[in-house]
Amino acid sequence: MTATPKLAAAQRTEDVPVDFTAPANLHLAWLSALDFLRLNATRIWTHLMDSGVGFTLPAAAAALTSNEARARHLAAAERRRLGGAALYHLNEEATAAALATDLVPCDLAGIVPAPAGMVMWATPPCTTSTGTPIVAASWGEAEDGGLWITWWSDNAAAAIQLGDDVDTLIQVNGHLGYDRETHIVPRSWPTQADDPAHPLHDFYRAVISTWAAMASGSVSVTAELVAPKPLRKQAARMDLTIPPVHCVGAPAPAGVDMHLGSETEAQDEAFARIRDGELDRQYRWIPELYRATARRLHTLEQQLENRVPGMVEHLLQSAAARGDWPSWCWMPITRIIELLAERFPPTGSMIDLLEQQRLAAVLAAVGSWRASGRPLVNIHDQLVPRFEAAADTLPGDLPSRWVVPCIYLTSETPGGAAGLFVHLEWDAVERRSELRFLLDHDPVGGLDSLQVQPVHLTGQTVRDALAATWAATAMRANVLAGSDAVPVTGPGTAFGDTVDRQASHLGVFVAIADFAASDSALFTDARVVLGRGDARTWPPTPDTEQAPQLWLAADRAMSS
Repeated sequence: MTATPKLAAAQRTEDVPVDFTAPANLHLAWLSALDFLRLNATRIWTHLMDSGVGFTLPAAAAALTSNEARARHLAAAERRRLGGAALYHLNEEATAAALATDLVPCDLAGIVPAPAGMVMWATPPCTTSTGTPIVAASWGEAEDGGLWITWWSDNAAAAIQLGDDVDTLIQVNGHLGYDRETHIVPRSWPTQADDPAHPLHDFYRAVISTWAAMASGSVSVTAELVAPKPLRKQAARMDLTIPPVHCVGAPAPAGVDMHLGSETEAQDEAFARIRDGELDRQYRWIPELYRATARRLHTLEQQLENRVPGMVEHLLQSAAARGDWPSWCWMPITRIIELLAERFPPTGSMIDLLEQQRLAAVLAAVGSWRASGRPLVNIHDQLVPRFEAAADTLPGDLPSRWVVPCIYLTSETPGGAAGLFVHLEWDAVERRSELRFLLDHDPVGGLDSLQVQPVHLTGQTVRDALAATWAATAMRANVLAGSDAVPVTGPGTAFGDTVDRQASHLGVFVAIADFAASDSALFTDARVVLGRGDARTWPPTPDTEQAPQLWLAADRAMSS
C-alpha cells in the first residue's frame, strides 16, 4: 500500500514495531488500526481505488458516485465492526492446534466466538503475495447480512520489504496493514477454505479453523488481559472502551502438569513493551533485551517440556533430596541420566544413548537455571577487553566461589537475543569438577541447535583444560564404539587444531564466569535502572516459578 501525501499522524502511544507474539500488544495493534481507519483510510483507499485496486463493496457503497465516498463508507463500516470487537490472542501452541483442525462445512455464524472480533496469531498462518506475514483477522456483521472478514498484515515487515522507513509507515498506517476483505453471505461456506490450490486458501482456513477450534474446545481462553492505564486513556480520547484480550491456549497433553504459563505470564511486567514510552531512548535497549531473551528461553522451555513432558519439574522435586555431590553442583548429569531413563527408557542403540546423554546435559542447564530463579545476566561491554586479555586463564578455584547454580548470559544480536547457560558439573566417577556451557547462539533455532560444551577444571590454562576435555571425550567415544585406540594429541595434530579453535572461542566465556564469581562483580537489578520495583540483591532468591530476572553486571570500580 502506497501512502499519499499530507496524511495525519495517529495519536499513538509508541511508533515502534509490535511483537505480535505478546498478547498484551493486541490492545496497541487494535487501537492503531482504529486510528488508521479514522484518520487515513479514506484518503489511502481513495487513492488505491483511483489506481484500479478493487475492494469488496456492500450494496450501499457500490451505489455511491465517487471513490472517495465509497472509501469513506468502507472505513466507517470497518471502524464500527472493529470498535465493537472482542479481542483474542492465540499463542504458538494454540495457533498450531487451530491450524491442524479438520474443517467441516457449516453455518459459520454458529462457530464464531463473538458477533464481532479480532484474532491475532503468535505465529503468522499465511503471507501476502509479496511475502508479508498476515498476523490478524477481524470480523463482524456485514451490511448486507452474513459475515464480513478482514485480514491484517504486519506493517513493520512490509516496510522492511519495501525499503521504507518503519517508524514512518507505522505512524501513518498503524501497526496492522489492511490487506483484504471478503463478504460471506448467510448460511454459505466459502469454497476457498476447501481448495488448497486457491491462492487465498490459507487466508480462509486460518480464520475458519481458529473459529472451529475455539468452538470445539481444542483451544480455549486461559486468561484475560486488561489494557494498561495509558491505553485506556487513549481509547477514551477516541470515544472507545478498550476490551480485554482473551489469551487462547491449547491444553497440555493428558497427564502433564504444565507450569510454564503463557509467554506473557513468563515475563516480568516491569519490562512490558507498552511501558517503553516512559523511558528515554538510551534505556529502551534494556526492556527490549529482556523481552527477547525471556521469549527465547520460554520457547526453549516449552520445547523441552514437549520433548520430555514433566521431566524438568521431576528434576526440580528430586533435587531437594541431595545426594553425595558438592553443594555447588545442582545435580550431576549422571544422576539426571538415571532419572531420565526411569521415565523415558532409551532403546539401547548407540544413537539413542548419545542423544539421552545430550538431553541430560540440556536438562542440567535448564533445570539448574530454573532452580536459581531464572537469572539473566548482561555483562557491561566495557569489560570485554578485560575478558579477552584473560581468555587463557583457568580459574581452578571457581567451584569455591560459585554461588548461583546457573546463570544465562544474554546479549543482543541482529537476529534477536542470544547467549549461553553457565553452570558447574561434578563427575562422580572421575571425581572431577567441570565448568559447563550450553551455547544458545541461534536465536531462532530449537533444542537441537543448543551446543553442549564442558570445560574440565584441570591444568594451568584454558587450553590445558580443553585438551583434557577433548581427550576424555575422544576416549569415551572410542570405548562406546568398542575401540581401545588412543587419540593422537599435541600441537600440529587435528586434535591440537581443534583445541586451539575451541580455546579462542570459549576462553572469553571462561573469563566471564570467573568474573561473575568474583568479589569485584557488581550485579544490579535492571528494574531499578528503569525506576521500577524494589531493588533485589545478588544472588537471586531461588524460585522455580518466577519470571526471569535481568541483572546488569559491571565491575564495582566502574560505579565508584
